[in-house]
Amino acid sequence: MNIKFLISGSLAAFVLAACGGGGGGNTATPAPPAPPPVADPFVFQTFPKTAYGRFDRMGQPVVATVLLLTKDKDPFNGSDPNQDGDYAALMTQRLEQLHVGLDEAIIAKGLAVCPTDVCLRQVIGKIIPDTLQFDLSQPDGFPNGRRFEDPTVDRILSMALLDLTTPGICGSGPCTVLSFEQLPNNPTRNESPFLAQFPYIAAAHPPP
Repeated sequence: MNIKFLISGSLAAFVLAACGGGGGGNTATPAPPAPPPVADPFVFQTFPKTAYGRFDRMGQPVVATVLLLTKDKDPFNGSDPNQDGDYAALMTQRLEQLHVGLDEAIIAKGLAVCPTDVCLRQVIGKIIPDTLQFDLSQPDGFPNGRRFEDPTVDRILSMALLDLTTPGICGSGPCTVLSFEQLPNNPTRNESPFLAQFPYIAAAHPPP
């Protein structure tokens, strides 16, 4: 009996100790208090879309800026790309005006201009719909995607004004989408080097 009592007593002591119920009281470390809730750092407005105005969608550079008259820019920017075909006639009219005003100066630079209908076929697939297109199987660089260093305005104007399909002659070779940017009119690179890693944009200039 004494042996049984000792075993039973030892077992009871073991259970009490494991449960923190020994004679010394509960010695377990209390859990730390929960941290206060952190405010969400992103607070988004919940106004309906109709409460906002779209002032410039610019899928492709200079489409609204150059190929539409001022009175047509706001309706165009307020519409969606699936409605861009509605503006084709206005863009065609504007392109004809650009040729009348610029062809003589372009020819004087040694570049071959294209008839309006040819230019339309060259550029129409890039500006309607007004979206930035990117083909992963092709080299990057505008008009395939858009890099920071791409002189996009010069390139889209080459497609809209120069004979790229005959091909026309621009200087010593055929006209290409690069012909305008190769003229000695513009800087050949950004004034500050772009970064090789995110955010890639060159550092801001110091204040004067």
